[in-house]
Amino acid sequence: MVSININNINYKVPKFLTIFQACDFLNIKIPHFCYHDKLSIAGNCRMCLVEEKKSLKPLASCAININSNLKIFTETLLVKKSREGVLEFLLANHPLDCPICDQGGECDLQDQSIIFGGDRGRFYEIKRSVEDKDCGPLIKTIMNRCIHCTRCIRFSQEISGVSNLNLTGRGSSMEVGFYIESFLNSEVSGNIIDLCPVGALTSKPYTFLARSWELRHYESIDILDSLGSNIRIDTRGSNIMRILPRLNESIYKEWITDKIRFMYDGLVKQRLVKPLLKIRRRYFISISWIKIFFFIKNFFYNIIKFLIKEKIKFFFLRGFLGNFNDLLSISVFKDFLNSFGSNFLESTQDHSFYNISLPYNYLLNTSFFDLNKVDLCFFIGTNPSLESPLLNIRLRKLKLSKKINFYSFGFFFKSNFFIKSLGNDSNSFLRILEGNHWFCNKLLFSNFPYFLFGSSFMQRYDFLFKFIQFLPKVYKNLLTTKWNGFNILHQNSSKVNAFDLGFYKSGHSQLSLTFSKKCSFIYYFFGADDLFFNFNFSKNNLIIFQNSHGNFSLLNYATVILPQLNFIEKNSLYINNQGLLQKTKCIFKSKNLAKSDWKIIKGFSDLFFFNNNLNSLSCFQKRLKEQTPYVDFKRINYVFFSYKNNFFNFFNSLTISFFHNFYLNDSLSRSSKVMSHCSNYFYNRFYNF
Repeated sequence: MVSININNINYKVPKFLTIFQACDFLNIKIPHFCYHDKLSIAGNCRMCLVEEKKSLKPLASCAININSNLKIFTETLLVKKSREGVLEFLLANHPLDCPICDQGGECDLQDQSIIFGGDRGRFYEIKRSVEDKDCGPLIKTIMNRCIHCTRCIRFSQEISGVSNLNLTGRGSSMEVGFYIESFLNSEVSGNIIDLCPVGALTSKPYTFLARSWELRHYESIDILDSLGSNIRIDTRGSNIMRILPRLNESIYKEWITDKIRFMYDGLVKQRLVKPLLKIRRRYFISISWIKIFFFIKNFFYNIIKFLIKEKIKFFFLRGFLGNFNDLLSISVFKDFLNSFGSNFLESTQDHSFYNISLPYNYLLNTSFFDLNKVDLCFFIGTNPSLESPLLNIRLRKLKLSKKINFYSFGFFFKSNFFIKSLGNDSNSFLRILEGNHWFCNKLLFSNFPYFLFGSSFMQRYDFLFKFIQFLPKVYKNLLTTKWNGFNILHQNSSKVNAFDLGFYKSGHSQLSLTFSKKCSFIYYFFGADDLFFNFNFSKNNLIIFQNSHGNFSLLNYATVILPQLNFIEKNSLYINNQGLLQKTKCIFKSKNLAKSDWKIIKGFSDLFFFNNNLNSLSCFQKRLKEQTPYVDFKRINYVFFSYKNNFFNFFNSLTISFFHNFYLNDSLSRSSKVMSHCSNYFYNRFYNF
């Protein structure tokens, strides 16, 4: 701690702070424009001027470190006149178009001009004009309002890794723009809208739709990302106007991806609104919930009668989970399938193999707070810039701050920081496992290695088995009593929830049972809309498709379509990729005939007289605490994987990524018009593979 005198009062503050940070620590407010606690210090707005006893001129408080000899004054006449002068210069070329500015009501320049500015203007010259820039379909630019705080530039260069945005010109000709005609190609570019203290950068889909004082705010989480970043949903009436980030240091600060920020129009488009029953090929009729329930019940009973008649002791009911299923719906669905003796539970839509006996086998075991210890990173079959942009931001910051080495194995991808590729040849990976590769020396001398596995790698069981067998034995620093560097990155928010509840069956499981051709099977697609394998459906099969949005390929096969609520229309619980339990809130009720997903399954259970005693979310929370053994994720003195006795040949094939398009990778995003524009705009110009 260091003693400092501010406004004739002695305080003690931590070392290595600037004057501005010390005042903020003591809750002494100083106006500012360019300073942001998550960005580097620029010191170019000069709004945070303070007076120092020994200094002849006012000091920029954000750029000067504290020491015990400083005597600071923040409310003197010199400081007030200096702030008036700064605001007068900022407003000299700023257009007075507040009534038509989307930043109105949330504009820092507007607020500080009233509090710290003068009562009259002295500028009677012609205001300069700056040409607007094309930043894509997400960000609207009105560069006449720019005050050159450079927040957007620092975010682009330091956080998102896009270096083509910068200052050009000098003096009165200075402007923020691109060196050549370009655009902001980043999965987190929308965050500069929140950073801009004036209306120079605003949301293009939100333009002229609402004012900030008209909106109601609701807290929720991002279910499109496995990290579950915290968001704030702003609504007016029954319409979603915008989605903004919410600070949560345990996940990652206050950034969110462009997909969750701008996909909200897809929540109301392409919705399934009524229960549908197929009568002919691609022809459906809408019927009531009662009739659809009894239709499915009669189909179940007819199959059971046939099995009894043919003396077949096996009843084939196969359930598939989707990308956005929450804990409650998965638990109810699992009980429903187990009630019929069905153990064919598909929680992975991409042929992935996991061992769910312990939580460490499918989680990000290294927290964001422990990433500062990492001295080597190894990516295997993953592209974090697309699969988890927020994790990629944190890893990029680690690369820039500690200068550690990053390596990757698998399909080649372009990243916003240097990653040395070790190839995509399985023989090379086998050499790494056996210790016969030059990369093995790097692993041996690493104290805190960080391994990140993608979903595409987990599809190779032969890779996984060899890895389990050799790597923990050779490189013991990967798994110690104080460090767990094994991390698995999922592409959706549903997998960890399913694995925690024991809902899992490998996608490659083969049935060694013989059925009669007359036997009918039942497939229940519970929110599943992205299936990477084909089924040979026959006319005798019953295909139940339950989701909030439609999928054209699955709807061609579906016999029954059941509409359900999406995540903003219900209260639900989710576990993110790090094992943190979070919740979403019901923002407004649906106007169509869709029902909550777990209530639909509960209706089927009651129809067949299966009682699971789950009538509300509170009942499920009690059951979760009693029956689900939540293991302390920080303990790592367990067996890493349970080994199997069967061996697989080590094929010399490649790992591929199923994450083809960041903007159109799930049913909610595919229903969004804004995401379609983004896909057409960015992927026609730049491709990330």
